[in-house]
Amino acid sequence: MGSSYPTPPSGMGATFSGSIGFGGDAVQGDKIVVAPAAKLIRPEQLPHADPNFVGRTGLLERLECLLEESRQIGVGLVVALHGMPGVGKTSLAVHWAHRLKLTFSEGHLFLNLRGYYESSPLTSGSALGQLLRTLGVDPKAVPTDEAEQEALFRSLTAGRRMVILLDNATSSDQVRPLLPGHPSCVTIVTSRRMLTGLVAHDGARPMAVELFSPAEVYALMCTTLGDRRVNRERAASADLGGRCAFLPLALSIAIAGLDMRPDKTISSVVRGLSKGNRLSRLRLDDDPHNAVRVAFERSYRDLTPALSQAFRRLCLIEGPTFTSDCASALLEVSESEAENMLGALEQEHLIEVIESRRFRIHDLIYDFGRERLTEDDDAVCQAAVRRLLLHRLATAQDRAAGLDDSADWFETERHNLQAAFHQAAAASQERVACQLAATLHKFLQLKRYVLDDITIHEKGLHVAEGLGDEYLRFRMMLNLSQAHLQLGDFDKAAQYVRRSLTLRDRDAEALRTLALVHYDLHDYEAALESASQSLEICRANGDRVGMGQTLCCMSRTYWRQGDLRSAEEMAMEALSIHRTLRDKRSEADALDLVAHIRRRLGRYAQARDYAYEALSIRKELQDRFGEAATLDNIARSLRRLGHLGSAQQHALTSLKIRTKIVDRLGEGESHDTVSRIYRVCQKSDKALEHVMSALKIRREVGDRRGEAETLENLARLLRWTGQLDQALSAAHQSLLIVEEIADHYGKASALDCLARIHIDMGDLHEALRCAEAAISVGGSLQDSFGQGRRLHNRATILLHLGEPTVALADLRKALHIQESSDDRLGELRTRESLAQAYAASGDEAGRHQAEAAAERLRSAMYIEFEISEERA
Repeated sequence: MGSSYPTPPSGMGATFSGSIGFGGDAVQGDKIVVAPAAKLIRPEQLPHADPNFVGRTGLLERLECLLEESRQIGVGLVVALHGMPGVGKTSLAVHWAHRLKLTFSEGHLFLNLRGYYESSPLTSGSALGQLLRTLGVDPKAVPTDEAEQEALFRSLTAGRRMVILLDNATSSDQVRPLLPGHPSCVTIVTSRRMLTGLVAHDGARPMAVELFSPAEVYALMCTTLGDRRVNRERAASADLGGRCAFLPLALSIAIAGLDMRPDKTISSVVRGLSKGNRLSRLRLDDDPHNAVRVAFERSYRDLTPALSQAFRRLCLIEGPTFTSDCASALLEVSESEAENMLGALEQEHLIEVIESRRFRIHDLIYDFGRERLTEDDDAVCQAAVRRLLLHRLATAQDRAAGLDDSADWFETERHNLQAAFHQAAAASQERVACQLAATLHKFLQLKRYVLDDITIHEKGLHVAEGLGDEYLRFRMMLNLSQAHLQLGDFDKAAQYVRRSLTLRDRDAEALRTLALVHYDLHDYEAALESASQSLEICRANGDRVGMGQTLCCMSRTYWRQGDLRSAEEMAMEALSIHRTLRDKRSEADALDLVAHIRRRLGRYAQARDYAYEALSIRKELQDRFGEAATLDNIARSLRRLGHLGSAQQHALTSLKIRTKIVDRLGEGESHDTVSRIYRVCQKSDKALEHVMSALKIRREVGDRRGEAETLENLARLLRWTGQLDQALSAAHQSLLIVEEIADHYGKASALDCLARIHIDMGDLHEALRCAEAAISVGGSLQDSFGQGRRLHNRATILLHLGEPTVALADLRKALHIQESSDDRLGELRTRESLAQAYAASGDEAGRHQAEAAAERLRSAMYIEFEISEERA
């Protein structure tokens, strides 16, 4: 045997050199390969490594791990890098191959298999011929039989530590004959297809090459253009990544243009790409074959007619993602046929699978597909779009029937459905557009996507008016009213609901919405009138869902008027209805409402228990908005029960959720609740921090009732810290607002606060006047908590006026109210005042008894709070 070839491993057949002849077949089994003697050469064919290569850290680490795994098990590593056109597969392969050169030092082969070129792909026979000639085989001695070529190639590479890079493969069959047979070699294959056959039958390790991350975009720009230039236009640099859809080829072209023109700004390139027709801009004049459009055309050209048509049709879809059932409707084929087509297009990396049965198309490929729609008849495309839109509408309507169970589905599909709405409006499918808007409304309300809700309904109203459809106009107006109501724009809410009632003046939902508008505008009589009309219509129509919702509306209104008995009665009836209907979300709303009313009635333990029941449902439904509101409700009851540590935990959790979900109205309420807990615990700095945050937010969102509540809270805190003038000013501001909005609770509380401040200022007669006014206003409010506090306040003034006997009578009444309602915080303050009153009247035994009881309450409350603080 000639010494120029390495000895092949046993079992691989034999290799002979020189002029050897045989009569007939020399051996049975593995064929003998006859090759003339040749000088064995060490090929160095790797292309130039990109000096601007950046990123891909995770992929490179994974490649090194695969290499080590293959070494340990004694097999040759074959890596199949796959990805969409222009994603940087070859760049990564060449970069890693150069890193392997020292370890695999006996040769580096590179072969472009021309899988996506205008000329035909390289056949396996032609590829093997090139590789054999590169390895030193005389061209005249290259076997003509492909099986012999394969065997000779495996023999020539056996035992040699080599890197073989096969670029632009088109199929597993094209690559398979080119694989070495010995573990001493590493083979890197790149393809736009996944080459599943190579993975399944040849042990290739697949690796997807993804788009650049923002960090990789930044690194590439800095490497090419320099840090100073990039950081000078940091925002535009970040925008450039998005405009190039994070595709490395597109970015390289855009950055190369900037590199050639130091005077050109990054922002000017971004503006150019923002104007549209990105594919025409993402090319270099002196290198047209490396343009982004050309890269896509090479993949598109290889599709079958059926697949190319399906690809174009899919580019009719507007929205970030689509599912196989949408594709089925669009393509007018069965879902299984659609899934087969989608799978084939995914193999070509023209679409991307995100999760089971959900797909997306890369932005630039989508642009390319839209350009290709000129190949199709307009009427055919319009019919396909209509099928898609009707399918999305029907699916959304089915899901909306059980919104609680479908909330996750709507969250996933939200952007797709909004895109479908705009597409329908633009495609002369006006009725479908309005129906999509109406179907989305309840979900958008549920998740507080208020601005999205308003945007689509304003456009929907314009479309409905163009159609002249009275019901659709009514629906768009009513939904707009409800959206503006949620936003806190009560004037616009009133305008839209009144316009809707001119079309349907006996619609129960519209009347209920009008009642809610009146409620938020503090016109409680008008609210009750509209709600009563709505309730009458619901009862007549047997609309129990509407009855429950209207009863809750009336309950809140009676509560604000101070008629807690009527409020409780209606809330309990609403709760019963929602439980019968098994409407969990509405049940939680009613439970929360009952908890608020019971708290006002001074039944704090009951209020806490109802609220905990509501909280359980909120969590089950993953209703973060409702969960935060209920947590705040619980915190307020726990505070009155004296469980200050638990109250703090619930209030802070509520605040955290509301901040995260950007519920500004609720955030203001939670800050106020937290501040009250810190005030009771004499943490004045933290209390002031939260009360000022609450006041700022409530003013920003226009929450007048909340602003008054927080001003009173601030006044009490300032009084406690001795800033009496500022406290007096805040209390007066609170009183002005509650009188303006007819908030009787707020007025009684503000007058009570003013009385306290005047006591500390030494103006006892003005203090008594305010206290008497507070008792008078609160007399009709059925408000146990307020009654106990107001009686206690007047008793304090009477003590200062030297009338301990009269003061004791008020204090005993206050204590009875507080003990019967488990108001431990109020009880603590009253027992402290009782001790003073007993001392003033000379009853030392009574004083000692009151002081001891107060100390027991105080210790229990503050120990719990300190433990909670330590945990926090």
